[in-house]
Amino acid sequence: MGAYLRGCWWWYKRTLDGRLYQKPLKVRKGQESMLSARIAQEDAAIVALHYRLGVPAGGKAIALSKFIPRYLETKRDKKTIDRDRQRLDYIASLLPDLPLNFYTKAHFERLEKKQAGPLGKFRDGRGHI
Repeated sequence: MGAYLRGCWWWYKRTLDGRLYQKPLKVRKGQESMLSARIAQEDAAIVALHYRLGVPAGGKAIALSKFIPRYLETKRDKKTIDRDRQRLDYIASLLPDLPLNFYTKAHFERLEKKQAGPLGKFRDGRGHI
């Protein structure tokens, strides 16, 4: 656990249950007065993420089921809205309804495995959803 410089930016490193977390503190070299507050914020966020406690105070968590309608509302004037709606509904049926910041690379790898056929293509023969 500790802060370190990478170039001219401060980063925070912490290990929990054998899993390493590295997060940028978004504090530049020379702004050390802000460092302890940012370390406390990032530490709380890492613990919340690791133990799935939700987002620490001051943060926003939005679940996939609440994000999809917002996303579609912003894209309502686009020509691809129908395709986006189909894709997002399909993906939502395969993924658990978690806050967006809880999804990990493993979730998307499992999603790809569910959809991939023996040659790595999707069941309908396309190379993408």
